[in-house]
Amino acid sequence: MDTAPSQSCCGCFDHPTCEAPSSGQSAAVWTCIELLVVVTLCWKQGLSPLDVPATYCRRLRLGLTGRTWADEIGAQVVGSDAPPPVATKNASARLLAVFCTGSAALLIIGLRSGFLCRPPSVGELTSLQALLSLPVPLIFPGLVEECFWRFMVLPAADEAPAGWSSQHLLALAGFLAYHLDALHFAPRYIFVDPRFLAMAAVLGVACTDAAIATRTVWAGAFMHGLWVWAWLNCMGKCGG
Repeated sequence: MDTAPSQSCCGCFDHPTCEAPSSGQSAAVWTCIELLVVVTLCWKQGLSPLDVPATYCRRLRLGLTGRTWADEIGAQVVGSDAPPPVATKNASARLLAVFCTGSAALLIIGLRSGFLCRPPSVGELTSLQALLSLPVPLIFPGLVEECFWRFMVLPAADEAPAGWSSQHLLALAGFLAYHLDALHFAPRYIFVDPRFLAMAAVLGVACTDAAIATRTVWAGAFMHGLWVWAWLNCMGKCGG
């Protein structure tokens, strides 16, 4: 059975006091739960196994191109009298609010729980080494995870009304189970830490709301990758 690290342990990947014994059994259970969530989402959407590949590819294309959102904005530029939909009308303000609120929540949870070490300094964030490492978390986990958990498994903007639904909450549960699955085997003590999971939930809510607001993957992918980058480069360096 997995055991959580001590509360004094920071969320770093090389802290000598953090390593906890892990079991492949619990990872297998969470992998099954993750798959069950995905299957349940397909069932709720009426997708058969044969429908899934084409549907997922279509949703991925819409999420990457932002076609629906871009078409609506284009209609406003050329002088359409139709008012913009609620989901895109205040997208910029909503994104800013989500980013600021999410960043504050992650800092508060991380610092008060001891999972994060300290606020990053400007020098650390702007160092050449840190900047050169930024594209990696922007692509994975940022872009890859957002494409799947915020677009491929959920109805596209033209398939369902805009806004939160029970399916978004179910996908969020799957997103958390995903961080406990067999893919996240090292360092296991990080991913089973309740403090990490609480912060992953905050990140998931923020990125889901960004996807709903913009109907594209890019804003959520940027926030996701940026937050992970700040953690790995600055706030997860706890020392010995």
